[in-house]
Amino acid sequence: MPLIPVTEFKWPSWNDIGPLFTMTCKNHTFLRWSTKHPTHRSLHYLGLARDVEVTKENASYMGKECPCKWEDLLVIEEETER
Repeated sequence: MPLIPVTEFKWPSWNDIGPLFTMTCKNHTFLRWSTKHPTHRSLHYLGLARDVEVTKENASYMGKECPCKWEDLLVIEEETER
């Protein structure tokens, strides 16, 4: 699955809020979020990547936005809903 840094991903224009983009973080590759557009920083927690065991650490992220910098996020191109 190709991972594209958010700063290199070709996003739609700022006023075109289209499909959901599935994302992960280079610091938390076991977690998933989605967003409709980077201008609207709101990330929606999707859960754990497939086959990842729930631990105390990764459970602490449940329902929260990624705490890392925007530049640390990666778009998962194959999982993006287009």
